[in-house]
Amino acid sequence: MQSPEEFRAAIRAKYPEEFLLCQDVAAILEQAVKQPRRLVNEVARVADMLMVQAYKAHASVYFLAVRAQIEDAATITRRLLEIAVQAIYITGDSDPEVCKQRAGPLSCPSLGFNP
Repeated sequence: MQSPEEFRAAIRAKYPEEFLLCQDVAAILEQAVKQPRRLVNEVARVADMLMVQAYKAHASVYFLAVRAQIEDAATITRRLLEIAVQAIYITGDSDPEVCKQRAGPLSCPSLGFNP
């Protein structure tokens, strides 16, 4: 019987390119999260909140995937896609007022935002 460490090593060995990509993305996200950010308005704060959520979700996907918890990893991956769509929707307009209106529903304390 394999130990948990041996099992995880076997999963990583079976999908080396996928785990390498995951590590590359994690390194980029970690650098972004560490950087000081100027959160000058609601849009910037909401975008920052979404980035931090994406960072945590990405880390969760790795830990689930390496343990072969594929359904759970897929669920969190879907959340990553939702975060990306939200970020593009909120920040993707050239009119700052439109971006502010779009960020409005997410910029409340119940969703983790506290100005």
